[in-house]
Amino acid sequence: MTATDQLQHRGGGVVRGVRMRDGPWMAKKEWAAGRIADGSVGGVVIAWLFALVWNALACVIASAALNKPGPADWRLRGIAALFALVGLAIVGGAIHLTVRYKKFGRSYFELETLPGCIRGWLAGTVRTRVSLRDAESVRLALRCTHRETRGHGKGRRTIDHTIWEDEQTLTGKLATDRDGGSAVPVAFRIPGECQPTRVQSLDDIIWRLRIRAAMPGADYAADFTVPVFAERQPDDFVPQAELLAAKLRAPRATVVALDDPHIDISVNAAGRRRFVFPARCNRRTAMTLTLFAVIFGGAGIAMGIGGALIVFPIVFGAFGIAFAYGASIYWFRHVELFVDRHGIERRWRALCFGGQRTIAAGDVLDIRKQITAEASGTPYHSILAVTPGGKEFSLVSNLRTADAAHVLEEITNAIGTPTPHSS
Repeated sequence: MTATDQLQHRGGGVVRGVRMRDGPWMAKKEWAAGRIADGSVGGVVIAWLFALVWNALACVIASAALNKPGPADWRLRGIAALFALVGLAIVGGAIHLTVRYKKFGRSYFELETLPGCIRGWLAGTVRTRVSLRDAESVRLALRCTHRETRGHGKGRRTIDHTIWEDEQTLTGKLATDRDGGSAVPVAFRIPGECQPTRVQSLDDIIWRLRIRAAMPGADYAADFTVPVFAERQPDDFVPQAELLAAKLRAPRATVVALDDPHIDISVNAAGRRRFVFPARCNRRTAMTLTLFAVIFGGAGIAMGIGGALIVFPIVFGAFGIAFAYGASIYWFRHVELFVDRHGIERRWRALCFGGQRTIAAGDVLDIRKQITAEASGTPYHSILAVTPGGKEFSLVSNLRTADAAHVLEEITNAIGTPTPHSS
């Protein structure tokens, strides 16, 4: 399939883009048009539908609890109150999405490359209705997600797992459109080991572009499903969006500071590089996990007291324990690494517990990062040391993308291992 250069008029100027004449991406109308709308409208509709269904169920339970003949059953009323509290939280989330949509409206991603290409570029411009001039930075993330559906009937479930992602932060002044909105340049180089877009029954590969900017009041957020395929772009092609984004892209040190300023990297008196990952780095995630632990754990206890089928309190209780464990890691675990040419020493403590382990440099075959968790669409990485026999030892976990890349580079330089890889 042949790639062709095509002149396109955008924002009063002319941009040279690379477009393929034909391919599976042409079957989707907005991809073929080269102008993709964000998913804000669908998100608001789904949020309100879910809030309506949940609160209707909560009303039914509350009605049954209040109208039950005979002495009041406090257990049933407790379950009704729990459902009502969760319903209020869901309504709050729907209101937040609605306010954000009212403030920013719908954004559009105008493709300079159609499609984005493995071993090539995904590039274009995101145009917003409202200016982002009040944002200190704009964060972009391109993620490849494997969506797998397992089971059958009532046991069927869908799992999304991020298998590759890259992030950028733009800190300079964005161009302004004639209508007063902002033009955000997007340019990502996609490595050859990535998988192309795939839409199959129960086994999909989905590429998403996410943009976030902290603003007064509701923050700006936009998500786009984008086409990425195993096509070939001209070897000398550099997108116009890359030329613009390169002038705005923040350096590594700035990006790391924006992610988590609590992480400390220094060199001690013995010349060893010291990494400190204190507890409570990510308070928002810790609070979210704690809330889920209380909701699921409380529901499990209420169901057990209320005499529900044993399977329900067991399942809800298990989820509550899992969320509580995750929350405890974020709230209490403090990790320190000491790295030099002789090896890696890891120390950790959480409340009254603690431990220490040392790995000699000769036993470290590789240092790599791996996505081990995902929350609200944000992947979290672990830094792993690979030892003989293929054994993997986790050095630190729950790092966001920029932090993980920076820590990985610093550890690799300190110990002198071969160039690491990620997955």
